[in-house]
Amino acid sequence: MTLTRLTTTGDVRGCGSISPDGKLVAYCNLAGSLKIRQVATGATVDLGETDGATTFSPDGNFIYVSDVDEQHPQGVLWAIPSFGGEPRRVLTNLVGAAGLSPDGQRVAFVRWDLAAEDSALMIADVRGGNERRVATLRGETRFEAHGVSWSADGSLLAATHGSIAGGYSARPAVVHVDTGRIETPGTRGWPDSGRTVWLPGNSGILFTARENVSTPLQFWIVRYPDGQTRQVTSDGRGFGNMSVSVTADGSTVVTVPWEIITNIWSTNADATAPLEQWTSGSRYDGYGMIQTTNGRLFYGSYTGSDMGIWTIDAPGGRPRQLTQDFASNHGAPHDGRFVVYGALHDGRFRIWRMDPDGANARVITKGEDDARPFVSPDGQWIYYTQSGAKSAVVRAPADGSGSPSVLTERPVNLLGVSRDGRSLLVWNTGSHGDNHEILDAATGAVTATRTLPSGVEAGWGRRSDLVAYILDRDGVSNLWEQPITGGSPRQLTRFTSLHLFHFSYSADGTRLLLSRGYRTGDLWALRNFR
Repeated sequence: MTLTRLTTTGDVRGCGSISPDGKLVAYCNLAGSLKIRQVATGATVDLGETDGATTFSPDGNFIYVSDVDEQHPQGVLWAIPSFGGEPRRVLTNLVGAAGLSPDGQRVAFVRWDLAAEDSALMIADVRGGNERRVATLRGETRFEAHGVSWSADGSLLAATHGSIAGGYSARPAVVHVDTGRIETPGTRGWPDSGRTVWLPGNSGILFTARENVSTPLQFWIVRYPDGQTRQVTSDGRGFGNMSVSVTADGSTVVTVPWEIITNIWSTNADATAPLEQWTSGSRYDGYGMIQTTNGRLFYGSYTGSDMGIWTIDAPGGRPRQLTQDFASNHGAPHDGRFVVYGALHDGRFRIWRMDPDGANARVITKGEDDARPFVSPDGQWIYYTQSGAKSAVVRAPADGSGSPSVLTERPVNLLGVSRDGRSLLVWNTGSHGDNHEILDAATGAVTATRTLPSGVEAGWGRRSDLVAYILDRDGVSNLWEQPITGGSPRQLTRFTSLHLFHFSYSADGTRLLLSRGYRTGDLWALRNFR
C-alpha cells in the first residue's frame, strides 16, 4: 500500500473525491472554495464558494455537490461543470453525498424527516424529477448522513446503517434498487462509520470506521456478499468520514488526512484585553471549556488516540488528566464541586458523575443512549439528550436520584444552560432554517427564537440575554454576539489568523475562553490497498 500527497498547501478541509478515470480530483480549502485539480499536471480550477460532499459524474464532466446554505437549510444538490460554468440545482432536502448511476442518468441520496424520525434512500433522475423512495428506516435505525454509492452494474446501492438498539452501532448497508431489500453484510458494527463506496464487480464496500470510540477513522473493506471484513489502514492521524472516493477500476482512493492542534486562551468578556495562554503543546484542547467561580478550568482534550477530561488551575499551569478512558461532553455547576460527562457503560453512552479531582466516578443515568450533559448553575439539575425510539431533551436530579422528566421530544441539539439557570439554548435541527431556540429550563416551553448564520457553533454569551457564535470568513474565524430579543450582531474578536474552534464564558461572565489553533490537511491518493 502506498500513500501519495496530491496537494501540498496544508489548507484542504475536505470534500475530497476522484473522477472514475482517475484524472481529476476535487477538494475544498479552509476558505470554503471548491477546487478541481488535474492529477497529471497539477492544474487547478476554482469552482467558487461551496464546501459540501462531492461526487463526480461517470464521465467526469460534472461534479455533484451536496451542501447546506441559508437558502437551502435542509440540503441542496448542485451539478457543476468540472472546468467551470453555471451550477445547476438538481434537487433539495437531502443529507450526505449523492451517488450517480453508472449511466449518469440517475442520482441516489438520503433524505431525513426528523420530525417523523424517518430516513429514506431515494432515487431521482439527474434533472431532479421522478423521485422514488427505494427503502426506509425509522425508529431505532436510520440511513446516516454520509452518502450513497451506486454499484457498477446499477443493481445495488451502498449506504451507512445506524442503529441505537443495544447501544449505537453503524455499518455498511446494501440496498437492492429494484426491490428495496436491505442487507447488512457481516456480523459486526462500529461506534462510528463514514461514507461507503462500491469496489469493482460488486466485490465489496470501502468505508471508514473507528475500531472504538477514541481511535481515529481508518479504512475498512467488507466483502460482498459473504461479509468478511478487513482493516486496510492504521494511520495515526486517521481519515475523514466524507472524503472517501475510489476510481472505477478500484486502484486508487483519495482521502483527506488532517490534524488539529489547539490551545486555550482567555481574555475579558469584550475580548479587548490581551490574550492569556492556558495550555500549550500539540493536543486538541478546549472543547467544553468550563471555568468555575474559583478560577479552575475543566476542558476536553484529544490526541487522535485518546479523548478525555482535563483540568488546570491557572494560565500556564500544569494540566491534569481526570479520566483515563474515553470521556467527552462534560458539565459542572458554577462552584465546580462535581463534574458530569458522557462515557460508555455496558455498551451504551451514559452520563457519569465524578469529584473535581476525578475520584468517585459513577453512572447516574440509565437511558438507551444519554449524551451532552449540562449542569444548572446551582448544581441541582442536569440536562441532557436521551436517545431511544424518540429522542428527547430531559432534566434530572444531578445526584442521580429520581427519574428524568422530558422537556421536549422535538429534534433539537442541546447547547447549554443560561447563567441564571432559567433557560436552555437549543438548535432546532428539524426546522426549515438555522433556528436557535430558547427554552424554559423547567418546562421546555419555547420562549424565543433566533435565526443565526448557517453552520455556526453557537452558545450562551456573557449575559443571559445574549447568544454568541463563531463565524468563518475567508478562512479566519471570529466570535460574534447577538441579543436574544433581536438587534444587530456585534463582532467581539478580530483575529486575522488561525482558527477559532470553541468558546465559552467563565461562571461569572467576566472572562472569555477561546480554543484557537490550526487544522492542516492535504489530499492524498491511496494505492495498492486491496
